[in-house]
Amino acid sequence: MNVTTSFRKQAKALFHALFILCISITSGCSTFQFESRLMKKVEAEGRQHKLSAVQLNLELYDLVGIFAGTIEQAADQVIEKSTDNKVRRHALLWKINAVPMAYRALLNPDPGIAGIDTWVFSKQMLDYFRQGPGKEDFGPWNQIPVDASRFLENKMTELTLRNDMSGSAQNIRMKVHAWANAHPIQQDFIYRDTSVPFLNSMIEQQKTDLFSSLGSLSFGMEDMSGQLNFYMNLLTKQARWQAELAMTGTDHQPGIRDVLIGLNVMESAVNRMLPVLEEFPDVIARERRSTLKSLQKERMEVLTSIEHQRQETLDYLSNERLALTNDLQSERQAVLDILIAERKAVSQSIANILESERKEALKSIHEQRVETLLEIESAGNRIVENTMKQSIELIDHFFIRVLQLLAGILLIGIVIAVIVFLRKKAIKN
Repeated sequence: MNVTTSFRKQAKALFHALFILCISITSGCSTFQFESRLMKKVEAEGRQHKLSAVQLNLELYDLVGIFAGTIEQAADQVIEKSTDNKVRRHALLWKINAVPMAYRALLNPDPGIAGIDTWVFSKQMLDYFRQGPGKEDFGPWNQIPVDASRFLENKMTELTLRNDMSGSAQNIRMKVHAWANAHPIQQDFIYRDTSVPFLNSMIEQQKTDLFSSLGSLSFGMEDMSGQLNFYMNLLTKQARWQAELAMTGTDHQPGIRDVLIGLNVMESAVNRMLPVLEEFPDVIARERRSTLKSLQKERMEVLTSIEHQRQETLDYLSNERLALTNDLQSERQAVLDILIAERKAVSQSIANILESERKEALKSIHEQRVETLLEIESAGNRIVENTMKQSIELIDHFFIRVLQLLAGILLIGIVIAVIVFLRKKAIKN
């Protein structure tokens, strides 16, 4: 019981961790991106490409078979046409050493670096056969590897021209040729200087976030199976080529001749044994049927046991799944209850805060209204006082003017009366 409880706790913790990881990956999957550091640096300098890093990587994957097949076919042509053991040995060493070099160049994790380094390799190989040691090693058959190397070099040139949008392909081609001329391939492709360190030195240290790293890791895991297929195919061919190399030029050595004689003797002995073996077909058939019956019985027992164990495992997993589902449901309900309680508490707190703010706002508005009314009343009183004062002054001014007018009329009447009196007096005299 304790073991089951412990297992359930561990399974629940693991399920939660996986659930959180799935959510994190799902929320960040839109930022997953497979990038080429070299292409990113070149694009930052203003040069654009038609192909993305993923598209260029797929183009280079397609060239893996072309490079390996072209080198192998050309070397086989030389081996088939030449009767000189030295020339045939050089052809074998060429495909034994050059094909892995092509694989390493084309399958570089950075597709930008892979494209440049493969172009450098094809130019180095062309120079090796045109003006290097390969020109003498292959004798009259030298044109075959020259044509093959030129074909591969043209392939890389076409890929670069097709990917270039800023007109810088010719400049890159001059730099590739200069690098290849300064770093020729050694005898029989034992060693070559790659351009990878030089290209890495051109790339600044770039910081990558978690999801960019996950994007590169995801893409690397996806194409790992393809690379494994390439290398498995190469290993089988390398084993055959190494065996051919070991047998080249050994036909006339005494030790090898004795071995061949021993093989002929063994072949004769096997031929003598064949009629004897042919006399026991019934025995072999009976043993075969008995063996098949025994294997069938064991197979059925194993299948029955596996089916029983599978059913037990399914039952156990179903029970655990139900237990986990119930636990998740109860935890979900508990979380929902907590969230509802928290929401109610927050709503009540917000309501209290809003009510308090409303009361304070109403109080402030009332105080401002009272102050405004007082100011309006005071202003009205000042206006009335000023009006009364001006009215009194105006009335006083009016009566003064009326008195002045009456005084003027009285004075004029007196003057007129005097004048009339004087005229009457004058008429009497």
